[in-house]
Amino acid sequence: MNKVTLSLTFKAENNKMASAIFEALKPDNVNIPREISFNFDLVGDKIILIVSSEEDFETLISTVREVLDNIGLCMQTLMVRNDGENKN
Repeated sequence: MNKVTLSLTFKAENNKMASAIFEALKPDNVNIPREISFNFDLVGDKIILIVSSEEDFETLISTVREVLDNIGLCMQTLMVRNDGENKN
């Protein structure tokens, strides 16, 4: 079976937002399925996700979808928080 590797780069508004999202997602990285290779790094204002699998492509897609959903939730939370701070 062929190996599939996905590399995704998420560029945040700034280093602070990228760092906050990265730190919020780190605890989620502990239960990655054995058949998935998962690398998650922070480089300045970018979060880099590299995921690969030779066995289970459905799990690979589910893993990526879950990470993207969590990034979206983090962004929404940070935006709401920033809006509240700007109103004060």
